[in-house]
Amino acid sequence: MKRIVDQLRGECLVITTLFGPFSSGNNTSDGMVAEHLKADPEAVSQGLAAIAESLAGFAVACIEAGASGIYYSAQGGEETRFTEEQFTRYLKPHDLAILNVLQGKGEFNLLHICGDAMRLSLYADYPSHAVNWAATKHNLNLKQGYSLFRRTVVGGLNDRGIVVNGTPEQIRAAVQEVIEDFGTRSFMLGADCTLPTDIAIDNIRAAVQSTER
Repeated sequence: MKRIVDQLRGECLVITTLFGPFSSGNNTSDGMVAEHLKADPEAVSQGLAAIAESLAGFAVACIEAGASGIYYSAQGGEETRFTEEQFTRYLKPHDLAILNVLQGKGEFNLLHICGDAMRLSLYADYPSHAVNWAATKHNLNLKQGYSLFRRTVVGGLNDRGIVVNGTPEQIRAAVQEVIEDFGTRSFMLGADCTLPTDIAIDNIRAAVQSTER
């Protein structure tokens, strides 16, 4: 992180992705966290707490190395994965353990709520400078999400849609439609989730330049 920041010399913000304890646990258990949590929730919660402590330390170290903030990917809040009680009791505290440590640290911490059909209201009190979610899929739209979170929202473009495979004219039209619908206050243009790594840079440039109009 420090090497990247040093090379950029303040040219742009640098935020690094941090996957939450639920996602990190899944990555190291071949996707077994949900099944294990239903079988022995207290034991799994202890494990997630240990992961959260490690991730919080890593996040702080990134900021101390010069990162502008953290892109925090929160997962597990789908309507079909856990009950609200399970999420609130066994997952949410470990997300908040990390995000609370980051309060007052970093210039721009972005909360990304990853997934379709998410219970977005369960994340309304997660601290961050801005919030991003899949607003073009089975979730609240940007205006509804802003009413819930009451802070800057990021998004508007399908991460596998026109910004990836459209023409410059189509991208400009899509961006213009988003801005005309939401407005320019408390809004940053972005995608529902991470863009494909092989996306044409010219497509991203077309989207950025479209906002200047």
